Amino acid sequence: MAMACFELSAMTFVVVGSGWLTVRSRRIDYALMTVGAALSALAALVQTQKAVSLTIIWEFDHNGLFHLIQMPGVILLAAGSTAA
Repeated sequence: MAMACFELSAMTFVVVGSGWLTVRSRRIDYALMTVGAALSALAALVQTQKAVSLTIIWEFDHNGLFHLIQMPGVILLAAGSTAA
């Protein structure tokens, strides 16, 4: 729980900072970082909700959903930071 709260606060800081840079400079790499950080923050929120689950082919509990949401978030965050 503490780690999820830390990640949520850190990613919120990144969303605000990179969002401001996106609006100011209109660069796609900052937009990728903003979306990636927003997805990571959403993943942290989902991980704290133990009642959340989803069945696609397998059943994913709150921790499985965290990882499913986190993967594209990290890819977008990395793509934006390496393009800068």
